[in-house]
Amino acid sequence: MRWKILVVMIPVVLVVMGGQQLYTALKNPSAAKTTCAEYLAHPASGHWLSLAGCEPDWEGSAYESMAGSKDACVLFVPLRPAGAPEGETRLVLRTEDAAILAKVNAGELPDGLAAYEGLVQFGTNLKDKERKEVGDLLSGLAKDFVLLEHNAKPNLGLAIFCLALGLGIAAYVVLRFLRNRG
Repeated sequence: MRWKILVVMIPVVLVVMGGQQLYTALKNPSAAKTTCAEYLAHPASGHWLSLAGCEPDWEGSAYESMAGSKDACVLFVPLRPAGAPEGETRLVLRTEDAAILAKVNAGELPDGLAAYEGLVQFGTNLKDKERKEVGDLLSGLAKDFVLLEHNAKPNLGLAIFCLALGLGIAAYVVLRFLRNRG
């Protein structure tokens, strides 16, 4: 019985994931370039962003590590508009960038970047568990904070693959069900 539920759920998950990725890729042919201040004042409708004029709070950042290791493998960095007073954090950079992690793991503060580019996490990409974990790791977060996946870009090929695979499996399951019924 469990495998029947799994056979139905797998194509549904693939279609939903592929659909969201396709939506993101088609809606965002290139990164929307703006500043942190402009984005926070008027959030862009796009999900692929290149934000300039951001001030990372390296000292207020938090990280996740692999079990049994003290080294960071994922870093969460509060971003604020340059020169903005400290307050509620509304924008968090999630990064796995090797150069940034190497500096953090060496006990150094990384250099700021000219622009922080990546995908705003939403829908199937934004897991409630991770959102809660980030909220637990970082203090002073706004309830509606935005999580920016550093260096992530829309992937049209993966979107089409997931969508096609999900639809293909669903068609196979339906045809097999109809064949067994008749």
